Amino acid sequence: MQTTASEQLSEFCEVIVFPAYMGTPASSAPPPGQQPPWNPHWYGNLAQWIAPLITLLIGIIMVFLQVHYRNVDSAAKSSDEHTNSLIDAKLTPPVREINASVTSIIGDIGKLDTRIKNLEKAVQTLADNQSKETQKIIKRLLDAAANSSPTTSAKLLNTAASLIVVARNEQIPAEGDFFRNVSDKLGRINKDNNPELQTASFSMQYDLAEYRSSLIPVPSFINITVNCESILGAEAYQVRNPKILATTISDGAVANCFQQLDGAAWINMTFINSDIFYSGGAIVLKNVKFIHCKFETYQSEAGFGLLQYAASDKMEFEYPRKNHKSPGL
Repeated sequence: MQTTASEQLSEFCEVIVFPAYMGTPASSAPPPGQQPPWNPHWYGNLAQWIAPLITLLIGIIMVFLQVHYRNVDSAAKSSDEHTNSLIDAKLTPPVREINASVTSIIGDIGKLDTRIKNLEKAVQTLADNQSKETQKIIKRLLDAAANSSPTTSAKLLNTAASLIVVARNEQIPAEGDFFRNVSDKLGRINKDNNPELQTASFSMQYDLAEYRSSLIPVPSFINITVNCESILGAEAYQVRNPKILATTISDGAVANCFQQLDGAAWINMTFINSDIFYSGGAIVLKNVKFIHCKFETYQSEAGFGLLQYAASDKMEFEYPRKNHKSPGL
């Protein structure tokens, strides 16, 4: 028996009939009198209901914490103020006592400072009186030496010289008039032909020159042209021939040097803390200052003249003097 193609297909295939289109069935209202079922599209799902509740709860917690922290901060401030008041109450009396003690100490210091100043004035007055008394004694010794025998005069000059050495070591102040007057008196005594008087007057003039040099203050602003501090015993300027005026040196300042003066004209020069040597040769000094210097020279007319120049405020010294020829030159 032969079967048709359609019959053969019907044996192997089954036709499925769908009642409606695939997808979400359309919503329909419940029958009257019946409770509608839960529908997320109408009422929302569970997460959508919980989220607002959580947000509200977090807001309530935040408000609570803010109020709590404000209360804690207010309590802390009140506690700090109370603590500070207690500290002030404890510390204020001792602090006041300390302030009173400090004020008293400052007052005592002021009184002590006033006493120190008065004491300094008294010491200065005593030093001035001592200076004046020392100068009077030296002048009296010189006056006595001028009217005594050579031997007695030499002893008086040696005594006066010892006072000058003490005054130099103690840095007792003295005015220029004192050095000028003493130098003039020593010059008159030195002209005596007595060797004993010449030696004593020369020695005293030497001490007087170094005394005057030690009292002259170093200028605050001075341009040192030659400083031999790093080379001990160095000579600032070399002298070619001490017997003649071979050169002129001017407008300079020499410090910490050894310097021979012979054989040069020195003009507007300053020697500071230097060792000055003069052998009695040709020399011209014009406006030359010796500050804190030591001198070395021979006992002679030229050497005495240099020491007189250094001890007084004379502006010029020249040797040999004009119209005068020294023996040996």
